[in-house]
Amino acid sequence: MPLTRIQSLGITDGTIVNADINASAAITSTKLSGVANTPAFFVKASTTQNIAYNTETKLTFGTELIDTDNAFASNTFTVPTGKSGKYVIFGSIHYVTATDFDNFQFRLYKNGSTIYVAKASNFNQDTCVLNVLMSLTAADTLEAYTYHNYSPSALNTNDECTWFGGYKIIE
Repeated sequence: MPLTRIQSLGITDGTIVNADINASAAITSTKLSGVANTPAFFVKASTTQNIAYNTETKLTFGTELIDTDNAFASNTFTVPTGKSGKYVIFGSIHYVTATDFDNFQFRLYKNGSTIYVAKASNFNQDTCVLNVLMSLTAADTLEAYTYHNYSPSALNTNDECTWFGGYKIIE
C-alpha cells in the first residue's frame, strides 16, 4: 500500500513547524538557519619549542591560519562578547625523540586552570591529541599547555605537528 501522507517536523527560520505533507507534493526547498561555526581559530607552531622536564609549559603558536573574530592573541583564545555556546576544541602536541618515556600530555586550560588532559606514552608514539566538546561563555579563555616526564632532559616539540584550534557549533 503506497504511503500518501507523512507528518513532518521541520525547522524554518528558528521556528519549529509541524505540518502534514502530501507525499505526492514536491518539496522545493529546505531552509535551516543556524550558527556559521564562528568564531573559529586554528593556529600552529612555527618553530620548535624547548619543553623542560616535569614542568607544565604554555605552548607557543606562531602561525595563525584562521581567526575569524580576532579572538586569538598571545597564545590565548578568548570567547568574544555575544559568542557563548558549545564549541569543538582540538589540539596536538608532538615531541621529537626516539627514546621511550612514560608520560607526555596536551593540557587544555580554561580561565587559567586545567580542564582537560590528553595523555600518551612515548613507546613508538610521540603525538598526543585532544578533542573535546565544551560550553564556553563570553570572556572565557583557552590556552594549550604541555608536560612530559622524560627525565631529566628537556625535549623539543615538532612545529609541523603541534597545533590548536576550535569553532562554535551551537548557541
